[in-house]
Amino acid sequence: MDSRPGDYFEFGVAHGNSLKAASIAAKKSRLRSIGVNALPRRIYGFDPFEGFKSSSELDQHGIWTGTRFTHSFEKVSRRFKGDSSVSLHKVDATTLANEKGEIQANHEVFGISEGQKASIILFDMDFFQPTFAALCFMKPLMQQGTFIMFDEISYFDGRRSKGEQYARDLFLSLNPNFNLAFVMTYGIGGIVYSVDVE
Repeated sequence: MDSRPGDYFEFGVAHGNSLKAASIAAKKSRLRSIGVNALPRRIYGFDPFEGFKSSSELDQHGIWTGTRFTHSFEKVSRRFKGDSSVSLHKVDATTLANEKGEIQANHEVFGISEGQKASIILFDMDFFQPTFAALCFMKPLMQQGTFIMFDEISYFDGRRSKGEQYARDLFLSLNPNFNLAFVMTYGIGGIVYSVDVE
């Protein structure tokens, strides 16, 4: 990561497994022998903890519906008890920005200060509407080299007109000074990009 300063943001926390892994990695990511020093990172997790949230017709799906994948906010919060670097937020991501990409939520409500930057952003909400809103919400925090991860970008049978793919493409069309450079794939449907800001 070129020792890039910035914080970790995750949208779609579920049980908190990947958020926990990010917290552990942030504390252990140093290797003095080659000059990689620890960087202070805050860890932010966003999830409605009430199943899937979307009112878009584009997000109709036979499996991902309603409260099917609800997780307890209290139970997930207990996993991070005593870890001051983790900030967990119960929020419907669709409220963060509107369909035009205009930010509707105040960053400070979530403890995000002006000028704060993201090193890594993970989107794991499957649907178009919450992913697009979260992308727009995170735009002011993106910097050159921010890693953006989409966990289910090939879902909806790979249709570019749906899900995370459509959220990515619409965000880029509305922000032509942002480009995403392919870094790698992971798992069954995940992909990592690096932000290039012109």
